[in-house]
Amino acid sequence: ELQTSTNGGATWSAPVQVNDDNTPGKFTSGASDFFPWGAIDPATGALHVSFYSTRLDLTNATTNVYDAVSTNGGASFGANSRVTDVASNESVSNPNRDMGNNYGDYEGITMQGGKEHPVWMDTRYSSIPNVGEEVFTTSR
Repeated sequence: ELQTSTNGGATWSAPVQVNDDNTPGKFTSGASDFFPWGAIDPATGALHVSFYSTRLDLTNATTNVYDAVSTNGGASFGANSRVTDVASNESVSNPNRDMGNNYGDYEGITMQGGKEHPVWMDTRYSSIPNVGEEVFTTSR
């Protein structure tokens, strides 16, 4: 959820849902969405938020990164878009997980020239000894 303040935090807006996990046909039971980061596109004024989500994993162990965009100042968000093409597993069930760096250590988003640049960590190469997590990004 997102809340905004226009008076230095003296009052806050009602919460606005950023994720769309409750959309019919999507896994929602026990899903977690966490570590959101936001950026405003200076070209359009749209607010882009990226976050980790377990919505595709019934065991709630693997995550993907999603984004959501608001074109009305955060009053509402459009359908979420999956950013990652590989799920990441940082759970204790992955013996090769990077125990020194956990989710969110290198997660973020920035906007430049009307393009979104999310950054995230994932374990797609965790089967390689001493690798664990790597930093990834894309331009959308």
